[in-house]
Amino acid sequence: MARSAATTRKLVTYADDGNTLCSGPKIGPLCIQLNSYLDTLDTWFSSMNLQISASKSMATIFTTFSNEVGKDLPIYIKGKKVPTHKDPKILGVTLDPMMTFKYHAKNIKEKINSRNNILKALAGSSWGKEKEILLTTYTAISKSIFNYAAPIWTPTLSDTHWGELQTAQNAALRTSLGCVKMSSIDHLHSEAKCMPVKDHNIMLSKQFLLSTLRPSHANHSDINAVPPRLMKETLTSKFSDSIRTHLQGDIVMDDLNYKEGIKSIHTESVKRTIQQQEVSKVLGVPAPPVSSTERILPRKTRTILSQLRSGYSTHLNSFLARINPLEHSDNCPSCGESPHNTAHLFQCQSNPTDYTERILWEDPPAAAAFLGLDTGQDELPLDDND
Repeated sequence: MARSAATTRKLVTYADDGNTLCSGPKIGPLCIQLNSYLDTLDTWFSSMNLQISASKSMATIFTTFSNEVGKDLPIYIKGKKVPTHKDPKILGVTLDPMMTFKYHAKNIKEKINSRNNILKALAGSSWGKEKEILLTTYTAISKSIFNYAAPIWTPTLSDTHWGELQTAQNAALRTSLGCVKMSSIDHLHSEAKCMPVKDHNIMLSKQFLLSTLRPSHANHSDINAVPPRLMKETLTSKFSDSIRTHLQGDIVMDDLNYKEGIKSIHTESVKRTIQQQEVSKVLGVPAPPVSSTERILPRKTRTILSQLRSGYSTHLNSFLARINPLEHSDNCPSCGESPHNTAHLFQCQSNPTDYTERILWEDPPAAAAFLGLDTGQDELPLDDND
């Protein structure tokens, strides 16, 4: 139930799930109307030899006034009281009285953290499956949870809760890449070729809003209707201005225009995400893509290279000294110079080279060979005569 200038009532069903909605300026009259309507529904269900269970139903108030959140609603079915719940789950989305979706975000984080344990079981920093397999597993078991029903809750979720979801995604990417906690978030997204949770959900919300502009869309009339009083951000109020740039004038949205608009939104969203990423800590400029030749290297070597590209690695004394300065000094074990960071590996006088840090991205196998890491080529196949 929400505040509006006039009273409205609606029945929404999906499969065996039904929800009766009633909105208006005062709670008392709304409850009276709902009870009357529930009596009518119960009569119809009884004629079909079906029953509505009061104990299995729930009543929830949606309001912009915090002092109304704790109200117990007098809703009854056949004289039995329907319990009032603050956080009902409808078709997998957890709602709350003030439509902040904080409980939904909490549930998402708990699910993702549980699935992150699966990723950890598949790989450590020195053993386990390849990065590509781990990222595919993340996409299969976790990404869909982040994105489920995104257009519903994305417009109103607070930055605090977005941050909690992002933390869960960061943990999954760190496991997949083998990076340490100090690694830059932008490094994780760049290496994994993955958009941050909020950016991805905003893109999906814009694409959904664009699809509702088609007259044939089931939500065309609902989404594009202007509420009498805008008390909360909606999908339309939040993103309608930004999707206008993807519309070709006032022409009717057909399938061809829709597909072009979807591609345009995707291209623009990915481009904006890349532009907002910080420059590489190691290169001082935006990092180039990692060469696909890295796939021939063992898991342990790939994780070390990824750590070195991030600037924080267990292979560097500069990192170890930050973790435990009593046991480690920030000096190169070969030449004694400081700091012993990624750049120094290619500038050390004890091991001169023409290579620069860019080789970590452009030719990982060569970088691994230069740094004395395992390249996976030590064990050669036996000759038929051996």
